[in-house]
Amino acid sequence: MTAATNTTTSVKLTQGEVSKLADSLSKVADILKSSPRTVNITTSMTQDFLTSTSNLLGEKETWKTMNKSGTNDGGKILKAVDTLTDVLRKRFEADSTINKTFSTTNIALELLNITGNEAIKFPGGEFAYTPAWLESTKTAITFQPGNLSASFATGVLYRNMSDILTTHSSNDSDYTEIRGQVVAFSVSETSVNLTKNITIQIEHFSPKFTNPQCSFWNAQSSGNGQWSTSGCFFVNSTDNLTTCECNHLTNFAVLMSPFVEVDNDLPLRLVSIIGMSVSIFGLLLTVLLHACLWRQVKNNRSSLLINLCVALLCAYIVFLSGVDRTESTAFCAAVAALLHYIYLVVFCLMLAEGIEIVITVVYVFATKSRARPLIILAWAIPVVIVGISLGVTKTKGYGNKNFCWLSIKDGVIWAFVGPTLLIIMLNVGSLIIVLRKLFTTKAMEKKNFKDKILTSVRSLCVLVPLMGVSWILGIFIVNEDLAFMQYVFAVCNGLQGFCIFLIHCVFNQKMRVALCIRYRRFKSEADTKDSRHKRSNATSNSTSDWRNLFHETSTYDTIDASTEIGKIKRPNVDY
Repeated sequence: MTAATNTTTSVKLTQGEVSKLADSLSKVADILKSSPRTVNITTSMTQDFLTSTSNLLGEKETWKTMNKSGTNDGGKILKAVDTLTDVLRKRFEADSTINKTFSTTNIALELLNITGNEAIKFPGGEFAYTPAWLESTKTAITFQPGNLSASFATGVLYRNMSDILTTHSSNDSDYTEIRGQVVAFSVSETSVNLTKNITIQIEHFSPKFTNPQCSFWNAQSSGNGQWSTSGCFFVNSTDNLTTCECNHLTNFAVLMSPFVEVDNDLPLRLVSIIGMSVSIFGLLLTVLLHACLWRQVKNNRSSLLINLCVALLCAYIVFLSGVDRTESTAFCAAVAALLHYIYLVVFCLMLAEGIEIVITVVYVFATKSRARPLIILAWAIPVVIVGISLGVTKTKGYGNKNFCWLSIKDGVIWAFVGPTLLIIMLNVGSLIIVLRKLFTTKAMEKKNFKDKILTSVRSLCVLVPLMGVSWILGIFIVNEDLAFMQYVFAVCNGLQGFCIFLIHCVFNQKMRVALCIRYRRFKSEADTKDSRHKRSNATSNSTSDWRNLFHETSTYDTIDASTEIGKIKRPNVDY
């Protein structure tokens, strides 16, 4: 016990030392429990044990490193303290009038008399030493003894176990954190099913978390374990406090998901939806115009542009129609995987466009077509990336309860962020090479400063929407102090398709010339058709006039002859 107590040193403990000390505490607790007759636990021994445990819990950085590496020794601490509470209840079982309290820097323990019928509240006793966190805490347990035959209950309150215990849950795949104090309450060595639920109130460390889950620590015999929600029910929650009810006794905590401000910002959602809708309209016009004028505008960059427009159209449509369809886990995972693939295709096509522009500027006389292999690679490489990601994660992390997108748990998001950051850096390099080449040409050297600025702006307006440099703005939305960057990012990327329409249709001289030629040809064909129609009508009218004239003349002659004949009178002849 002395060795464990002297853990408060200025030297940081290593992971191995922390793990060995956790094992030592578990062994000490087991010895106290297995030898009640030979080892009589006292108040000072209890205080020393809790002080040692508190000092070990104070090694925050080491625990954090161990937790990230998957070493789950935090459960051994809970097991050791639970064993100690079992020993304390048996030790003082004969004297039902005793109420004992123990407090340290990171742990508070109370031995409570439950022989009466009044409701028990923990923490509620008077502590000889009350640290500031214990005095101000709102975390509490309310317990109705009912028909239990036990004389004592023990309550334990842990100051902060966020970086010590794993957040893995048996029934939840979302990324969660322990966002409140861990509190334990027990009346026997085994779990007891209560006739009336226990009420638990747990104070939040920070209001910027959502989706509270009332959980308990489901321990294993080895000391490890995981969180579970079985038998615990959510009652209500505020920014600072969550209330739960459970039908059994053990270690309780509230697991919460990080609150993402972007997902709950209605104006920002509207900006994104409007921007994407305008982009869809612009991309459709771009594809239709290039399809109509393909003979005049056909080249490598036009082929890449059409593929980019199709990919962006698919990305926008799937995002708007399926990103929040979380009713079905399988469907949500499929949507997340599809979005992962399509957005990677978009970035690969942007990279292909950058490579094509660099080759065109640097190698002026290059004539070999490069569009087909670049397009094939742009659609094929994302298949490999998404396939490997799905194979490794087994769809875990593809979609959550809020959105059908990649989760940051287990690093799944890096299957998208890693390739996109690499492509952005390559496109920035392409942008630098192209601008440098343009400024070193003789035509650029003869221009004044104003013309150079205008040319640079024009070049940026062409390259930035195509090559995805604006996605660099997305990096800044991680910083809460730069919340306005979220709107800048949403506008720049939401209107990317509309910018493509402006640059490659409205302000593209080649496209305007092709439209003029097509219009003149259409007008010429229309004029020719109209002229032929008029001549045909004239010929038809002339023939009809001659026929009418002949018909009228013949009729006139016939009528006139018959009329004249009719006028001849027969002579009077006498027979």
